[in-house]
Amino acid sequence: MADDLKSKKWKIRDAEGNFFGPATMETLRKWARDGRLAADQSISDDDKTWRPVDSFPELGMDWAAELAPGKFFGPVHRDAMGEFIRSGDVSEDMAKFVRVKSMDEAPSALLAENAELRAKIDALRADFAERSAKLESEVEAAVAERRLAAGELSTRDLDFEAERQAFAAERSRMDAERQALAAEKSKLLAEIAKADKRAEVLAAQVAEAGSRTRSRESDIARIAELEKQVMETAAELKTVRGELDRQAADARRKLKEAEVAHLAEKKELETKLRGAKELADALAAAKSRENSVKRLLSQVNSILSAGGGAPAIAEAEAVIITDGE
Repeated sequence: MADDLKSKKWKIRDAEGNFFGPATMETLRKWARDGRLAADQSISDDDKTWRPVDSFPELGMDWAAELAPGKFFGPVHRDAMGEFIRSGDVSEDMAKFVRVKSMDEAPSALLAENAELRAKIDALRADFAERSAKLESEVEAAVAERRLAAGELSTRDLDFEAERQAFAAERSRMDAERQALAAEKSKLLAEIAKADKRAEVLAAQVAEAGSRTRSRESDIARIAELEKQVMETAAELKTVRGELDRQAADARRKLKEAEVAHLAEKKELETKLRGAKELADALAAAKSRENSVKRLLSQVNSILSAGGGAPAIAEAEAVIITDGE
């Protein structure tokens, strides 16, 4: 009979009239252990005779739980009942029942099965406690790391602000020097233009005096004086131009040095800005990790709250004696 059941293909019909399959009996056993078969479903191998799934001993759907007085959940497979307890669909403190097929079935087997389930649940609780402790340690480490990073970032912010203000002051000073040099250059150019104009006037006077040299002896002395003035003016102009060239060269040198210093300070400031950004990114990553750990702790607390800490199977279990359906 057992071999006949194994060789057949079975279809499943649920309470709404939906059909699934076909599947072998071995597949149905796996579905029963996974909780994918329910008591309100029936199976058939010929699409004519339909029998409830819990009427097949091969599927082991013998466990039930009392959700409320007179309201029962199941029957389902033992492994499925354990999974429903772990997921919180069935509370651990609810009374659990297992039906037997006859009075000859040994109660010791039921006690052994009960003890096995208790051992599995205790192992799950121990594993959960260990994982909770580990998560709490990681959260504490993350919080400490976040505080340290926040302190370092605050210190770097203060240093960066001081350096930024110093850089701004130096740039203002350089701008002021550049403006002063520009004003001095404009002044020197004005003096050169004035000297050139004076030289032109003197040259005109010399030309005019030269045209009258032959007619007037007295003009010779005047011309000589004018020539002397021209020479003095030319020497003065040369001196002024030399001084202007020297000051212009000095101004260009100072401007170049200021630009080099400015570029060095800008490069150093950019390096510090990148360091501050990397530190900010590290802090953001630490915050993200902390939020993830907090969400995981929230889920752990929810599971602990749902579990209630009660034993997986009630101490006083009742045995339903059926007529062997």
